[in-house]
Amino acid sequence: MRIALIEDAPGDVGWFRVVLAETLSSHNLFVFPSGGSALEHFEKNEPPELIVSDWMLPGMEFPEFLKHVRAIPQCESTPVAVCSGLADYYSDKALKLGAVCCLQKPIDAVQLQTVFQRIGPSAQA
Repeated sequence: MRIALIEDAPGDVGWFRVVLAETLSSHNLFVFPSGGSALEHFEKNEPPELIVSDWMLPGMEFPEFLKHVRAIPQCESTPVAVCSGLADYYSDKALKLGAVCCLQKPIDAVQLQTVFQRIGPSAQA
């Protein structure tokens, strides 16, 4: 599974790698430090099968990032999850915007497994 993580905090990236390895045996993780760098990559390359984005990104917040993702034809239906230390606060807004879920930082294996269950059988590798 191709997963794009948009996260600017190195510690959160490292933790996500650990939890992802525990949760999904077969994956390719692409990490982007900003929404802009991820969007540029998505426009020129095969889309990921899942996007996980921090709510607070350098230069833009999640709502703006998601709007731009959906404007890229090959990413129109890519599942997008958002993560935040304030997931309870952002959860309703994230779901209304079209995110599959809002994950609480630090993300754990149970939360990731829930995401994979929501996006379908291709994630169950």
